Amino acid sequence: MRRAATTFVILLGCWVLVACAQEATDVSSRAVADPMLGPREVLKVFDIDERYLAAFADDRKIDEAEQEKLLLVLYRLRQLPVATLEKFSKSPNVLPLLKEHPGEFRGEVFDLRGIVTRVERVELSAEQRERLQFATCYRCQMLTDAGMAATIYTSTVPKAWTTDQPLSERSSARAMFIKREKIDHDEQPGKNGVTDWVFVAPRVAWYPRSFLGALGMDCGLLDEVRDRTRLNERECFYQLLAAVSRADASAIEREGREVLSRVTAEWTAKENDPTLDAKQRLAVRRALVSAKRNASDIVPLFNEAAAQRGKLFVLRGEALRAIEVRVEDPDIVSRFGIRHYYELEVFTPDSQNNPLVCCVEELPSGMPQGENIRENICITGFFLKTWAFDAVTSTSSTAAQQQPRRQQLAPLLVAKTVVWLPADHSRAQSVSVAIGLVAILALATALVLYLRRADRRALAAARNARVTLPENISLDE
Repeated sequence: MRRAATTFVILLGCWVLVACAQEATDVSSRAVADPMLGPREVLKVFDIDERYLAAFADDRKIDEAEQEKLLLVLYRLRQLPVATLEKFSKSPNVLPLLKEHPGEFRGEVFDLRGIVTRVERVELSAEQRERLQFATCYRCQMLTDAGMAATIYTSTVPKAWTTDQPLSERSSARAMFIKREKIDHDEQPGKNGVTDWVFVAPRVAWYPRSFLGALGMDCGLLDEVRDRTRLNERECFYQLLAAVSRADASAIEREGREVLSRVTAEWTAKENDPTLDAKQRLAVRRALVSAKRNASDIVPLFNEAAAQRGKLFVLRGEALRAIEVRVEDPDIVSRFGIRHYYELEVFTPDSQNNPLVCCVEELPSGMPQGENIRENICITGFFLKTWAFDAVTSTSSTAAQQQPRRQQLAPLLVAKTVVWLPADHSRAQSVSVAIGLVAILALATALVLYLRRADRRALAAARNARVTLPENISLDE
């Protein structure tokens, strides 16, 4: 009896612990998802409060204990929605106040913008990697636009960056201020007494010296794109759509023409290169044929997708589908102002009956929309990925419900708009009228010839006819 009671108490205690853990998890999840709570309020749910942050000592190098605390803050910040960090980020204009009163701003999130000059890898133990759920931590040195030397601890940097090498990359970060750190001469010669301001950020955004980077697109997000999958890269897709929407359409088209010009010159120079093999020579000829149409060679989009990501392409073809996609996500609407976009299915002369999908912010006024259209268009857009989506081969709605969907792969591009090349309906109407007049004239000629032939037959019959009087009747009578 006593053993049974002990077992019951143990089981009851385990149930209580599990229930409490589950309740804590539920509370944490609700806190993270609550858009009204700022980063500091959410971190309090995870026991990262003012007392926890106050343990970071200013004007002293980060030691092992502080680094462990800092990594825990990074782990929790990674769980916060991007919208929360953006909403509660303080403007770079507040940074001078941070320099004067660092204690008052500890735990606040700032919008840091500047040049990253160096990236170093922070080694994590196997236990830390498993517990914190990220494999690597990076220490980025940034010179902000406000002239502040900032050290940003983060788990994500662009793959194109090299570690332990001088850099000069335009960047930004939504980063939480942790402490003020003094750099000793022994640690970094030549920087004795220099003050670093230590921050923690889930990621550091990258704006390379390219046309896409100049549009304000975080090109580091392209590292996370995976081909032959569904559109799971939500943040990257909408950032790219927002970037092209901010640009001038004529500027994008002009850049597309310059890209075509550079590619044409490059392939023309290689056309007579005797070292090219048969495959390379075919690619050169194919690219030059497309260039004559003022269009890009699209074959690399199908065969070498990863190497084309983020590049600008000019497509000329026929749109067979153009539908409006409504954006219901309040996060996307509030952050980017995107309430809808248009999805087009395009076929080009060299796509071999394979579709290309283009998502554009707007359509030209008057351009037809729907599931079944046939409109000539030109699109200048950025390639994102090889998109895998479900397609139905049957056009019958009944058959479509019974038929299993097959997976269709298509290059996915993002553009601001399209150049609509409508057919010349007035010319077509003139041709139709001309054909009608010729038909009427031919019919009238045939009718006249028929009537004249009938008249000749009637006259001949009249001439050959003989008049016979009835019997017993004379002409005198």
